[in-house]
Amino acid sequence: MTMATAPTNATGWLRENGFKLSRAASVRFADTFNDLVERYADPAEYPMRDAAMMAAARYLAEELTLEDAGQALERARSRADTGMAVARVVALLSMEDGLSEHGAQRAARVDRMTVRRWRGKR
Repeated sequence: MTMATAPTNATGWLRENGFKLSRAASVRFADTFNDLVERYADPAEYPMRDAAMMAAARYLAEELTLEDAGQALERARSRADTGMAVARVVALLSMEDGLSEHGAQRAARVDRMTVRRWRGKR
């Protein structure tokens, strides 16, 4: 379940998401839940918070292993690498067509040093 606002209760979150944890696991989840609510307090970070909460609950319910999480991270990195390659080549071609480094940085949503590195300027 994706939360539109900050959830307020770990027990309620578990119930709403269909998790039935042991008492010890529920206590661990409550601690983790509170840490995540604090860590990801900015609404822009809610997707990360929600994913982390779901992962914590799944791990504590013995539905997710660290190996599974590592594989998911590897897949995400692969997608990010592909996206970066696409942004790089289009940025370089756009700059050849006259776009400034600043314009490329903004459009590609990367920092200035990334664009400079793409151009071999380090």
